Amino acid sequence: MKSFHHIYLALLATAAGTALCNQGVLILSATKLGLGDNVTSTFGSFLYTGFLLLPLSFSFTRRFGVHRGLGGSLLLMSVCMLGLGLLIFVPPAPWKPLVFLSLLFLSQSMTCVTNGLYFLLQRTIPPGEELNCFISRRSYLTQGGTLAFSLLTVWYLAHNQATRQLSLLYWGSFLLFLVAAVCYLRLGDIPRIRDMLSRPLWQSLHEAVRFPAMRHLLPIGIVQNLVLLTLTPNSILALKGARHATDNQIVFLTALELVSAIISAYVYKQVVAAWGPRKCMLLAYNAIPAVALFWWLVPMEAPLAVFAFPFIISGILMIFCSMAMANYFTVVMPDNLQMSGTLLIMLVHGVLAGLLGIALNSLLHQALDFWQFTMPWTHYRLFFSVLVVLYVGCLVLGRRMTRENVAQN
Repeated sequence: MKSFHHIYLALLATAAGTALCNQGVLILSATKLGLGDNVTSTFGSFLYTGFLLLPLSFSFTRRFGVHRGLGGSLLLMSVCMLGLGLLIFVPPAPWKPLVFLSLLFLSQSMTCVTNGLYFLLQRTIPPGEELNCFISRRSYLTQGGTLAFSLLTVWYLAHNQATRQLSLLYWGSFLLFLVAAVCYLRLGDIPRIRDMLSRPLWQSLHEAVRFPAMRHLLPIGIVQNLVLLTLTPNSILALKGARHATDNQIVFLTALELVSAIISAYVYKQVVAAWGPRKCMLLAYNAIPAVALFWWLVPMEAPLAVFAFPFIISGILMIFCSMAMANYFTVVMPDNLQMSGTLLIMLVHGVLAGLLGIALNSLLHQALDFWQFTMPWTHYRLFFSVLVVLYVGCLVLGRRMTRENVAQN
């Protein structure tokens, strides 16, 4: 690889662009468009169902090169952000929510494609000091950029409450994604990645799924992802719908979730060294029912600072669950199945969890809407009770994985 500076700049620009239009901003935009909870609560799933496009993106990359694959994905993301910013100025129309959802889904799908192609890009770096240095710098750039631009978003919304002011955030993301696309296009082709993709994708995936440990990793990952994509969107909807939190308060809490994730990443490194990834996963799962209990016990009139709890827990779960799963996978999977196994996890954990998440969030909100509770708080309290069911699923599947694969870890 020629140089890392184009990759570093692209990573920073992508993280900053994503922070400007984070999940809080997207959900706020949707509520202002009049989209119901049964639709808005599924936004987290878009980040997973987009992995459906991964095989198509690999075919494109094999033919045209990874630099064009990454550059093209980010170019489409920038166009989507430009469109979302312009859509805010369009007068109310029946087709407006549909266009919003289409642009959002395409943008999130391109994020999935970018993550998959970036995984291939990182595989070309020889293991050792060079790879460790690259991962360390990548972590500082993405976390630092995301945090800085999330705080900038909080400050901006605190001084600009009008709906049309959201367009500037989308247009800022448009410019940043455009910069990232140019950086990747200037990277040039990397023949080794074409060699990686020369083997038929479905043959590699078939070999990975036949490995015994993989059959236990797949179901636990799906349930785990269902928890993650349910927590934050519905916490935002509960605060917005039942407590009438302001836009900048919502974005501040989502930024707090990021701070929690950054701190958790450093704590996890210490904990996993002592306990191992399996115990870290099981430990993190115990925080899931605590969130359900929180929504049942805390009164709607409680100070806003109290409602930071579910966002902090979400940040912790995001890191402990995903990093523990990745570490456990690295331990139990043989070297020759590492790449195909990772791609299989992206597809299965992403697509199935995404589709199940859309069904779970949408149908459950519709069912609760049918009862028309006089107190909106009751709707969200009942919704978060589903976390207890998911928690039991995580424990059962997690303990089964521990018993049957303990000899491999």
